[in-house]
Amino acid sequence: MLVRIAIVILAVIGLHAVGWLRPVESGLRSVLNLGLAGAYRAASFVAGGRETATGPSNEENGQNREAERVELDLLRAENVELRALLSFSSSTHYALIGADVIGRGVDPLGTTIIINQGRRSGLRLNNPVVAGQGRLIGTVARVEETAAVVRLINDSRSGNLRP
Repeated sequence: MLVRIAIVILAVIGLHAVGWLRPVESGLRSVLNLGLAGAYRAASFVAGGRETATGPSNEENGQNREAERVELDLLRAENVELRALLSFSSSTHYALIGADVIGRGVDPLGTTIIINQGRRSGLRLNNPVVAGQGRLIGTVARVEETAAVVRLINDSRSGNLRP
């Protein structure tokens, strides 16, 4: 009896090695995969995979909460800064013109910057340039129609203002 079983096993191994059992193996694999996929989904649902069926997992919720907390902290800091700027602008007697830095001068020391406001916005030569809560950072050194060059206070020529 053992000899017959051994012969059958050797025959199956030989047919597999030659490739003659490939269609049968493929069909069995397809049937097993269908059954295993259903069993996996059922086991995963029973074992706590309900989060994936009904919504994000606890880990994803934690990551989302952390990202939202960081964003909220950044927005709070920005709000404090904007309130301080608003307080400064209401306490000064000067007309303030908001501008963004759009470039730096070619000087390797970086003592000039280019801003996106100019003559059209009301800027004039030697106007003071402030940042934040009114900290002087420089003066307008050259004015064009829609841009201006600001000489920063760390420039050695910063004290040489010409009318």
